Amino acid sequence: MKSPLQALFLLSLIQPAVAQETNTPTYKVVPIISKETFTLNSGGRAMLGGRSRIDLPVELPANTVEWYYALTTTPEKAPAPTIGLGEQLIKYLTPTGIAASVMSALVTPNGSGTCDVYLFSDQNNLNLFLAKQPTFSSVMSGSRQNFNKGAVQIWDVVKGSLFLGLRNPSALQAVQITIEVCAIVKE
Repeated sequence: MKSPLQALFLLSLIQPAVAQETNTPTYKVVPIISKETFTLNSGGRAMLGGRSRIDLPVELPANTVEWYYALTTTPEKAPAPTIGLGEQLIKYLTPTGIAASVMSALVTPNGSGTCDVYLFSDQNNLNLFLAKQPTFSSVMSGSRQNFNKGAVQIWDVVKGSLFLGLRNPSALQAVQITIEVCAIVKE
């Protein structure tokens, strides 16, 4: 009788050491801004009451490990294209996050104008940007000038409330911008 009890006791001690419990985190794509389209007037038209700058708040979800924005530009009043950033990112999601080669694989429709995009981590610099003051400071990794299409990956600023400031650098032509923003969140 002792032998089966001893064997059971030993098995109960060994079982936790042999069992493999996977604590591999899983990741998911969380849309933050789903296809927003707006028109920015030229600098000359903005002086007459239009707007050549706009800000978009970006509220990052908890446990964000990286996030992306993708945009394309079209002529004013043209049909707004669909970028499908979230769907594209889901295709490249792996058990360890997003595949390293994802940036070269993301597709955005061709752009036909340009805009400047600035990433702001604080309200003060955003206000300077919106007031057209040249002294604003932005996060370089998420900012682009003379940008007409593409996706931007941001992994160095992944917490809190951020802002994207968009500006039409043209003095004469309006530009329509379509943008999407998604985060990769660790569950």
